[in-house]
Amino acid sequence: MKHLVENVTIKPVIKKIDSIKVIGIRDKVILEDDSLPSLWERFREIHHMVPNTLPSNRAFGICEAAPQIHLLSETMEFNEIIGLEVSSYESIPSLFVSKNIDGGKYAVFTHTGSLDKLDKTYEYIWGTWFLSTKEEIDIRDDFEIYDERFLGPDNVDSQIDICIPIK
Repeated sequence: MKHLVENVTIKPVIKKIDSIKVIGIRDKVILEDDSLPSLWERFREIHHMVPNTLPSNRAFGICEAAPQIHLLSETMEFNEIIGLEVSSYESIPSLFVSKNIDGGKYAVFTHTGSLDKLDKTYEYIWGTWFLSTKEEIDIRDDFEIYDERFLGPDNVDSQIDICIPIK
């Protein structure tokens, strides 16, 4: 009921997504210590050094797959990659990593609003949708897409897509 009151009920679009090449930075993240925003800040300072970027300039937040990742808690540690979509992995500076997002079937949820409400969308996905869906979760990376609809972290009209891998 909480998701209805807070208006975060989102019906996902089920779609096939082709594989995506990303170059970015990786670090271990724990939600309760606020390390995710600081990882984004580190990336913002050096993103201009990413080679082979595409004109779309799409950014990604990639949560690397782990069997327990769907038991999300504030104290859980996981690997996160923040990066930009690229055409190739040629000439990567040593401070970056390459990551291929596997193509396949995904449940795509569009979060609308500021990033300080993003946790509510994830609570809905894993606390309501996941428990009631007939879709079977696949153990691949889930990720967020930041494209031209993302208008800034505090903008209530910003939109990002959250892509959850399914079989």
